[in-house]
Amino acid sequence: MLGILMLDSSPLNVPGCLACDDTFAFPVKRRVVRGATVEKMTSCRAELEEPITEAAQDLEREGVDAIIGNCGFMALFQKVLQECVKVPVFTSSLLLVPLIARSLPKGRRVGILTFRKDYLQNS
Repeated sequence: MLGILMLDSSPLNVPGCLACDDTFAFPVKRRVVRGATVEKMTSCRAELEEPITEAAQDLEREGVDAIIGNCGFMALFQKVLQECVKVPVFTSSLLLVPLIARSLPKGRRVGILTFRKDYLQNS
């Protein structure tokens, strides 16, 4: 079973979005991260660390086999989430950037469209 950490917002409920049951052909469990609004998530608010780890731990207790996030900026919490649960955590597709970059021909780069460029750094 897949666990999904959700922003505290009104997500799109259309096929393909993580909030839509029709997106998955298997069971999922979702947990809204209390207070994780778009504004707070995209301004790197340290106050979200506790709610996001609590939500991940709740999903783990409910028996999920892996956890993903519905916001790329959850990547800012990748390390802390890896340390607080015992299931694999994939907070963002940004985790694939190093792999993709290594597979590109010499002189090519990965392009990223983002809401807040200043928070995307190598880490």
